[in-house]
This record gives sequence, C-alpha cells and structure tokens, in this order.
Amino acid sequence: MKKIVIAFFIFVLVAGLSLAQSPLVKQWDYRFGGNMDDMVRAIQQTFDGGYLLGGNSRSISVSGDKTQASWGSDDFWIVKLDSAGIKQWDLDFGGNLFDYLTCLQQTKDNGYILGGRSNSNISGNKSQTSWGGFDCWVIKTDSSGNIEWDKDFGGTEGDEINIIQQTADGGFVIGGDSYSGIGGDKTVPNWDTTGNTPDFWIIKIDSVGNKQWEKDFGGDGSEGCSSLVQTFDGGYIFSGTTNSGISGDKTSALQGDRDYWIIKTDSLGNKQWDKSFGGTGLDRSSAIRHSSDGGYIIGGDSHSGIGGDKSMDTWGSSDFWLVKIDSLGNKLWDKDYGGTSYDNAEDLIQTSDGGFLMSGRSHSPISGDKTQNNLSSQQIWIIKTDSLGVKEWDRTILANGNCQDSRVIQTKDHAFVLVNWTNAGSGGDKTQPSRGINDYWIVKFYDTTSVYNNSASLLSSDTSFCDKQSIDFFDQSTNNPTSWQWFFPGGNPSSSTLQNPTGIFYNTYGSFDVTLIACNATDCDTLYLPGFINEFPNPTVPMITMSNDTLFSTPAYSYQWYFYNSPINGATSQYYVITLPGDYYVVVTDSNGCAAASQVITDVDEITHNRIFVYPNPSNGDLILKGIPTNSEINIYDVAGRVIYKDQVKAPDMHLQLNAADGIYFLEVVSDNLLFRKKIIVNK
Repeated sequence: MKKIVIAFFIFVLVAGLSLAQSPLVKQWDYRFGGNMDDMVRAIQQTFDGGYLLGGNSRSISVSGDKTQASWGSDDFWIVKLDSAGIKQWDLDFGGNLFDYLTCLQQTKDNGYILGGRSNSNISGNKSQTSWGGFDCWVIKTDSSGNIEWDKDFGGTEGDEINIIQQTADGGFVIGGDSYSGIGGDKTVPNWDTTGNTPDFWIIKIDSVGNKQWEKDFGGDGSEGCSSLVQTFDGGYIFSGTTNSGISGDKTSALQGDRDYWIIKTDSLGNKQWDKSFGGTGLDRSSAIRHSSDGGYIIGGDSHSGIGGDKSMDTWGSSDFWLVKIDSLGNKLWDKDYGGTSYDNAEDLIQTSDGGFLMSGRSHSPISGDKTQNNLSSQQIWIIKTDSLGVKEWDRTILANGNCQDSRVIQTKDHAFVLVNWTNAGSGGDKTQPSRGINDYWIVKFYDTTSVYNNSASLLSSDTSFCDKQSIDFFDQSTNNPTSWQWFFPGGNPSSSTLQNPTGIFYNTYGSFDVTLIACNATDCDTLYLPGFINEFPNPTVPMITMSNDTLFSTPAYSYQWYFYNSPINGATSQYYVITLPGDYYVVVTDSNGCAAASQVITDVDEITHNRIFVYPNPSNGDLILKGIPTNSEINIYDVAGRVIYKDQVKAPDMHLQLNAADGIYFLEVVSDNLLFRKKIIVNK
C-alpha cells in the first residue's frame, strides 16, 4: 500500500478590506472563429494555467482560426489557449451529421473529456452509430487533444448530455435529458411512455467509457438536468428544471409553470431525497455548486413574483434567481437580481472570498440591480455577491452585437474569465472584428477591489494522496492575525479555530474544499480553495498467475516486479519471465499514483515442460533425464544458489550421477528458447 505524506502551507495576506465599489478592469480579450457559426458552450482553466474552450462549429472549411475542416454540418470544436489567451491549437471532432459539444473537463491524467449530443453515424471521428435521434456522445483525449476513445449512449428517441464530470474513482458521471424508453443503451424506462417529454438521464461510466450504471429520474411532465456535482459522501447531486407535480420520482408539488428540481443520490445513483423550488411562474435552474459551508448554491432565472419558495419580486420579465440550501436540501435563503427587461442566468460559481458570481444574458437597461446600459439588445451581465447573496457589484460585458451562452470561471490568480458566443465586431469590451457569423469570445477581468489581487500566496508539497489519512494545516497569514476559523468539509473535525490545526482526517474519497478566515484587530480575510484536497482509493490488489516460466499480473496502469523484497530492474511489464528460484510479487500503480501489492508467490522453484521428465525423485543421486533438447546446458544448484553440477546435453536421454549430500537441489535445463527448472531431492 502506497502512502503519500502531505504537508502544505496556506499564505493569506490579512489587511483591511475595503468594500468600495469598483468596476472590473479588463486585462485582455480574444475572439476565435471560422467563416460561419462557431458557438462556445464550455471553458476550463487547465493545469498549465491556460484555458480550453469548447463548443460547436458550422465553419465547414479551414478558415479564420479553424485549422481543420468539419466532418458534417456541426462538429465539436475545441480551442486550447495559453495563460495569456493566445491560441496554441484547435481540433475538430465530428461525424457526417450534427454534433454539438455542451461540456468538457480536464482529466486527472492531463487529458480531456468532452460531452455533447450527436445524430451522426459511424463516420469522421465517431466510432459508434446513433441509436435514434440525438444520442449522448463522449470523447476522451490526451493532453494534446488526440482521441483515446469515444462512446455513444442513447435510446430510440432523443437524448443529450448537458454536463460531464470526472469522479473520484477515475470514471465519469454524465447528466442530461432523455426522451427514450428502454431501448438501445437505455435500460431504464422514461416516466412518460409516449416519448413526448424528457426525464433526467444519469449515466456512470468507468475510466475507459464502459457504462457501469444508469438512472432515469422524472415525473409526469418534463424534466431537464442542467448541472451536477459529486458530493463529499461519494454520491451526487443533480439540478435542473421540472413541470411535474407529485409523481414518479418527484415528491413535491409544482409551485408554478416550471420549478428548480434537485435530486441527491448515493454513489450508485439511488435517490436519497429530492427538492423543488419555485414561485408562481416559470423558474429554470442552470447550475448547482458546492458552497464552502457544506451546503449548495443553485442558480438560474425566474419569471415569478413573490410566492411559493420565492421571497422577492422580479424587477422585469425575468431575473437571475439564487437559492441557497443546506446539505439536506433545506432552503436557507433566496435572492433575486435583475433589471426591467429579460435577464436570464446561465452560469454560477462560488468565488475565492466565499461569495458568489452569476453570469447570463441581459436585455435590461440601467434599472433595478443593473448599473450599465447595453450596447446591443442582448449583452452578458455578471453580478457578484457576498456569502449571503448581498450584491457587491455588477458589470455588463459590452459588445456592439448580441452575446449569449456565457460561462464564467475564477482563475488561479483570482481574476475572472468569461466566454460567450457573439456576432459582434470590435467595439465596447471587444477589440477584434468578427471572423464569421458568430465567434467564440473570451474576456479576462481583474476585480480591483479584491483582497486577493497579488496578495494571496499558496504553497503545497502535494494536495493529493492515497487511502484515508490525516492532514496537518499551517497558517502563514501576515499582518498579525489574532484569530482563525478553518472549514474542512469532508474532514474530521470539519472545522477548527486553532492557528495550525493538525490531524484533520479524511475518511472518504473525493475532492474537498478548504476555507481559512484569518482576522486581526482591523478586519478579516477569507481564502477559499475549492477542490484543494484530493483523496484517492488504492487500486484493487493484483492477482498473479503463472504459465510455464512466466508470471502474469491482472491489468493495471503500471507495474513493478519484486524478487524477495528488492525491485527487479526493468521488470515493469504486466508479465515477468522467471530467472531464479525464490519469492516474487508485483506492485501495481494506478493513474493517481496510488499503489497496491499482490500476495507473495513463495518458493517459485519449478518451471515445467510437458516433454521433459526427471526420475526417480526423490533419488539416491542417480537420475534419468528424458526429452532434453540437444545443445542444452544442465545446471544443478544447492539451496544457497551455488552451482554443484554443470554439463552440456549431447543426447535427449541421459543418465546423471549426482554426488551430493542429502538435501534439496534445483536442476535447470537452459537453451536458446527453453528454460526448465525442477526441484529434486537426494535421500541416500
């Protein structure tokens, strides 16, 4: 069993926090596109500090920033950027029809997982045909975007992926919508047997795309899953929208036209509880995220006034709506943000200071919570709140064309990066002209009021470890803090007021946040580190089998064979050809660096061959050997490994007189293509 000792330090600059309002300051922006429609749907900051953008492209030919022609009408298109927003490479994936990327994530092995919907047959990059209508299509690539495998999942009707995430076991969980009943890859029925309305469809796959289980959640109406997270207990929480009453998997009544719907499951997808939240009108959930207090934050938009679960009226036709719940789904508070027209939320994150940031599209002028006018009818609008949902600032991302499908992340340097697709030329915050009809557009901003601007520092020797163990934390705050509050969701204890808490035990596998609030006589600063601790299970203990002179391990990521307790130089394959009698075992390692050792195969001293015979055994030293290849060499060793007899074989049958004391010996026959070893006993 491999154990990795973790030690790391968190540096926080404690200074007086100014609450003065200040707009974001743009650092850079870039557009990427071909000569037609290119629509971005997803972004992630990569381990190297750069970014991966993903969406779909209708730019069929090589043009603009697109270096590969499309396979069909719409293809997946991913664009890799460096930390300054400069394109490094782009890749196109598709079949002969329509393929739309909706989600992506960088994987633990530095590759990428891409998800979307496809109705293409086997063609282009697609190795499996669709079952019916649109199917879920998943592509796994290496760090350079080369395809490692792809999988199609679908039933006989329309099915699609909206979110995919890597799980603690190295596999993936997929959340989406399905109109299909049982058929194709779908083994669970839809609650609407007519196929007219979709349900949540959840699929769990292993690290190479093999389906492990699936679940369908729905009621008597329409449900769509938009977001998910793996929970600290190894289960999952899914969010989306429903118009079902109490029916099927839904246990609460519909409040209005559509409600937010949240489902919590265990690690195998079995439902533990569900909750719905809504007002008297139409309310749609777009995202759910962990919050630093162990609960969840849900974002979306609302057409409802006060009523049902909604405590605030809308400013206009629709507003952003933020709902905070605890770990059991009980509502703690809700907040409404908007102007006097349509404002529709599309993404949500918790920020490093413990607050929240929502992004979406807005048609509103200066009004309500909105402090800037649009340059065009539809612009991207972001709003920043504190940990209780109180608005701190807002910003309209200005362009002289329409913008939509915004996604937002907070970067490692505590800036904000947004992507959306737009038909705008240069103007406002956009500095480059359009390539085609619509382009990807990425913008990076700094918040000039952030206490983390060039002031927070973090140093760690490692934050990922194998199996369950305790972690020590060390505060490195400056400006003489006098009190500390730590939060370790998933750890035991889950909080501490010590300056340097030790022995925080993580008893379950997964990714865990760490929050430090350091206070002095003037003020407090908060450092929130999402997914900072990563605990992985050790791999399955390998099994060894033996065939003739070769030992074989069960499959694993990597191998190291041992003779007695010493590693064998160069023995890093799934098999090992035995050269000496003795004890052998293998240590296997998975892609996370976690290891497990096999049982020891003891006294490996005989390597048989079905045409070679040695008798009698035991004997008084007189031995008959039959079936020995000519030009072979015979060696006999004592138990200390010393050669006591050596001869060349001149005929296939021979008589051998061993003048040796009573005991155990090893007879070995060696040729260019044969190794035979037999334990013999001399008993005079």
